[in-house]
Amino acid sequence: MTSEARSRRGQPAGLRPETPVDKALLTIGRIVAAHGLRGEVKVALSTDRPEKLTDIRRVYLDGSDTPTRVTALRAAGNDRQGLLKLQGVNDRDAAERLRGTTVQIRGNQLPPPEDDAYFHYQILGLRAIDESGAEIGVVTEIIEAGEADVYVVTDRQNKQHLFPARHDIVIEISPDTGTMIVRPLIYVDE
Repeated sequence: MTSEARSRRGQPAGLRPETPVDKALLTIGRIVAAHGLRGEVKVALSTDRPEKLTDIRRVYLDGSDTPTRVTALRAAGNDRQGLLKLQGVNDRDAAERLRGTTVQIRGNQLPPPEDDAYFHYQILGLRAIDESGAEIGVVTEIIEAGEADVYVVTDRQNKQHLFPARHDIVIEISPDTGTMIVRPLIYVDE
């Protein structure tokens, strides 16, 4: 892949970059409150594409192996909030008990990613190497910074290097091989 490297949110703990998307549980939000009297819950969404969630029919609560059926999911207020109705949650008390619960989905429940787009879990943990094959470090963090994410690479001396997720800087991302090829920026003192 040689075009712009972009990432999609969703980074559950413990996933490795090579984990197949259909096996990955991706966090889409956290239940923050009950809504109304009939069991709906308000979800603080942690996805950058909430409009893609409207067709979700099952979720996994707090990493459970057993899915919970979604009977309704809709936008609420702004693009960072949603209202969720789950099967079996029929009153305000039951909804209140879910406060703080993490809401996850399988990666394959979302539409296929656009070309050269990755989930965060597919990038975090990759070994960053330069074009000559010299190792720089490991991707330890992704900073969402407007137009392009910034990959934080930590080297063996615990020094951090920042790489904007632009096609002229991040040459290739390969979760299958566990590597990301980057072209470091060179600064010239004047």
